[in-house]
Amino acid sequence: MTSPPPPTHISPLPFPLHNCSRLRTRAGAGFLSLLIAGACLSLPQAAQAQTQSPVVSYQQVDDGGPIDWRPRRRQAEKELKKIRSQYFRSIRNPEIRQIGITRLKPYFHPQLLPVLIEVFENEKLDVRGSIMEQLSLLNTNAADTTLGWLAVFDKNPKIRTLAEKHVHSRVEMLGKVPDGIKTSIHRGLADDNNQHAASAAGLAQALKLYEAIPALINAQVRNQNQSSPVNPTDSLANIIIATQTAFVSDLQPVVGDSAVAFDPTISVVTDGVVLSINDAYVTTYRVQVHNALVGLANNALNTLPPLSRFPTLPPPPSRPPPPGGSSAPQQDALPAAPYDSIKDTAELGYDKQAWWSWYKVQLQPRLAVLEDQTRKPPE
Repeated sequence: MTSPPPPTHISPLPFPLHNCSRLRTRAGAGFLSLLIAGACLSLPQAAQAQTQSPVVSYQQVDDGGPIDWRPRRRQAEKELKKIRSQYFRSIRNPEIRQIGITRLKPYFHPQLLPVLIEVFENEKLDVRGSIMEQLSLLNTNAADTTLGWLAVFDKNPKIRTLAEKHVHSRVEMLGKVPDGIKTSIHRGLADDNNQHAASAAGLAQALKLYEAIPALINAQVRNQNQSSPVNPTDSLANIIIATQTAFVSDLQPVVGDSAVAFDPTISVVTDGVVLSINDAYVTTYRVQVHNALVGLANNALNTLPPLSRFPTLPPPPSRPPPPGGSSAPQQDALPAAPYDSIKDTAELGYDKQAWWSWYKVQLQPRLAVLEDQTRKPPE
């Protein structure tokens, strides 16, 4: 399962996109001479070349209508790939790599962020860390969404950890979880990839995002679709416990000059049991998501203000007595679960119905009271 593409954004930012100042080499020069020319370029010369490069504005509106960003994204992708080849990849000189990092700053436009992330997804930690640092300084919903996407969907665990640190710094600065980060978390919990769901669950628990508990309840158990063979007459698998005995099923005589022979046909008879599997249904229990759900739910019980009274679930309807007037209690008529007195949600297990009953009875009223208190203006 591949990661979903980085989110695209349409809200503009006042960041012009500069053309890259390219190193000019003579005709026929190879990639090695380009690396040597880049190594000889000093920091002041690079800064002067960058300030003298022509500016291409991506904020212009064509004939008063909306901007078509597709050709601009293609052009930006070409320029970013040239920067990557000139300053990164196998180049280890820290000064050259720092020059390349400074050349990336004009490309932090919301419409270009997916291209920026995709082009440099395989670079080292210094480059990607600088990109995330710049994203955290933009203070926009597009940048927050991209940071959340990196913390949940990136394939490199070190990048996910670093992106999560930047997400925490954004939350501490704003005093709340940005909507873009919430969107990335909910997308990760709805993903079929177990690693993406686990990363999103861990981030939700770390941020104490109580509104993600319903999504966590649905994500802790994943029921995959039923699988069937392409040909209805075939099977997904076969298990055979049998004994095979060979015997001669046919015998053809072969006659020649002063010679005679026989051509036997050997067959096999099977005696035993054959188990044919025609369909399969897989249920996956996501332990990491479940543990994050239990930790977040218990933290909500210990942190949120308690209510004076909780509604209780009605007891299940009892069955009518059997014919004959016997008033013996029914064994399957269990009392209502005491969801209003649960102290540790781990006892709910993976039962989705029990989790939803607990959420509606014990947690949802607290969240409603807390939301009313935050909306009420201070006196």
